[in-house]
Amino acid sequence: MILATFFCPILVNVCWTTPILIAGLLHSSGSSPSQFDYPQGVHVDSKQNLHVRDYFNYRLQKFVDESNIGVTIAGISGSMATALNQVGNGIRYFWFDPTEMYIYIADCANHRIMRYLTNSTTGDNMELLLMVETGVVLQIHS
Repeated sequence: MILATFFCPILVNVCWTTPILIAGLLHSSGSSPSQFDYPQGVHVDSKQNLHVRDYFNYRLQKFVDESNIGVTIAGISGSMATALNQVGNGIRYFWFDPTEMYIYIADCANHRIMRYLTNSTTGDNMELLLMVETGVVLQIHS
């Protein structure tokens, strides 16, 4: 399976056939659950859920059971800030633990690492793990 972006949606191309739109709306950027604003990273988990890093919507979207309606599992759509349930300047990197119970997000603009439950449906089910400012560790939670 090859994943690619084209005018904000996520397309899939299997065996070099015609691409199929699997997430997003063609030629339509925005912040609704079915739209993206500069999608960048994608991950397919062991349950075949698609996770999309929606950079300028400051969120991580999860698409379950081939739905084209995403659920925000990290961040708040269209809201960049420093609150614990928000990310600053878009999500740069994310990683799943081996059990796929947690997603770790590097919130570069806020100098912190956040951990979210993968079954989150509100974007605010998180924990601050590490926060660094000017080279000094400010908080560590476990």
